[in-house]
Amino acid sequence: MTGFWIKPLPEYPGILIASFSGRTDGDVYGVFEAPFQALNDEVGKGFLNTPANPSRDMISPHFYTSDGVEYCKVASYLYRETESLPAYTKQGFHQGKTNRVYRINEEVTHSPEVPNGRRILIMNSDLTVIYDSLFQDTFTPVKDGYISFI
Repeated sequence: MTGFWIKPLPEYPGILIASFSGRTDGDVYGVFEAPFQALNDEVGKGFLNTPANPSRDMISPHFYTSDGVEYCKVASYLYRETESLPAYTKQGFHQGKTNRVYRINEEVTHSPEVPNGRRILIMNSDLTVIYDSLFQDTFTPVKDGYISFI
């Protein structure tokens, strides 16, 4: 899962659906959806047997703000609001423990060099992976979206 968005479930007040994007060519699914109900502004409680989807998996998102940036911990991942991501200006890999993700505002014409054991994902504006250095040899230029150094 690379990103997610939240929308209310039509005709069911108080029920929200988190739609997680992934790889469109993945063997399992390109989009994973899970329902939850907001307990307050920071915590959501997942449940099964929803009226609109099979609800195979239960999630319970936790939202918080740190240094003016909203984060969400859910399904063993940490997400950050996309508006707060810095612009990509040809940054490279780092030695930290978390992935670095940047907004693509100017055309990227070639993939940055990927060291052994590392990986780059490029996502479109819908947060769907359009390039994965682990599986693709050919890079297609991209004008907007996101780049993740893993």
